[in-house]
Amino acid sequence: MMYKINNEAEYRQVMERIEGYLQKSTQNGGAQRLSTLEKEELRNLSLLAESWEDGIPLMPIKQPLNNA
Repeated sequence: MMYKINNEAEYRQVMERIEGYLQKSTQNGGAQRLSTLEKEELRNLSLLAESWEDGIPLMPIKQPLNNA
């Protein structure tokens, strides 16, 4: 099990695995159709992805010009 995403390629791999679980649950009638291990892995992968996404610096927001 991966404990931290270190680069964009790893992030994409994690997102592909998440997407696979989401598709499986959607096609089979919901998340309750996933096994306990699948649900746990989906949760862990989601937390990894969230942690990576939270570490991405956002573009600075331009402030409107003050025409006063």
